[in-house]
Amino acid sequence: FPSHDMEAAGQNGIPTCFIVGKTGVVEWIGHPMEMDQPLDQVVEDKWDRDAFLEQFRKSQERSLLMTRLGGLVRAGKTSEALAAVEEAKKANAGDQAYLAMLDRLSFQVQVQPAIQQVQRGKVDEGLAAIEKLQEQASEPMQVQLRSLKFRVLLSTERTEAAIALLESIAAREPVPSDELNEIAWSVYELARNQPVTPKAVISAATAAAEKAVGADPENAMVLDTLAHLVHLGGDLDRALTLQESAVKNSAKAPPANAAQMQQFLDQLQQEKSGQK
Repeated sequence: FPSHDMEAAGQNGIPTCFIVGKTGVVEWIGHPMEMDQPLDQVVEDKWDRDAFLEQFRKSQERSLLMTRLGGLVRAGKTSEALAAVEEAKKANAGDQAYLAMLDRLSFQVQVQPAIQQVQRGKVDEGLAAIEKLQEQASEPMQVQLRSLKFRVLLSTERTEAAIALLESIAAREPVPSDELNEIAWSVYELARNQPVTPKAVISAATAAAEKAVGADPENAMVLDTLAHLVHLGGDLDRALTLQESAVKNSAKAPPANAAQMQQFLDQLQQEKSGQK
């Protein structure tokens, strides 16, 4: 299609496909890989053009919002970016899924200046910016800020401060098992990819995962994390026991995670058989 047709459709991706219906009206616009189902429905006169147009309009608005936010954040205009997010919230008050995504965007906009400071080597300034955000943040945002702060401390080799932060999170009441699980798993992933990860950090993560399991002993996700860390520490038998419990309780876990839990259990069982 000529470029002006693409612009009129609000498309800049290549390839882009148009489905023209029996009356000569464009019924659908998108990537060719996604056209089979709408094409069948158009041919069979089962296509809901109005529903697609509404979905397409929202998609275009959201794409424009992302582009606008990116420009504002790069220009350091955090207040304007947050105002744009609030405008989008008001315009989409009934769309809960989109509102949740906008909340995540709002968080990213707010923390981006702190992340940029760290990336420029101004770690103290970046940490101070995170702590400033914590002063008035909601609890869900507090959780994300603590996780971010932990990652910054760890990545900048401020090991003692990272451990102290993790221990302070583990000391909270009630025990934030999901938060501890997320941080403990991030340490496991780091240790798996970087064998030089300080043993004190791995020990602190293992202790945090132990506390998470103690608070939520039937949570397959936290059992799985602890099993991985225990195995990393060389205790195959306990790792096996923990992973068996994880698989046993995996019915409530996302299917992809449940499958990975079973794979890890199979791995541990094979390792155990090889020792006999």
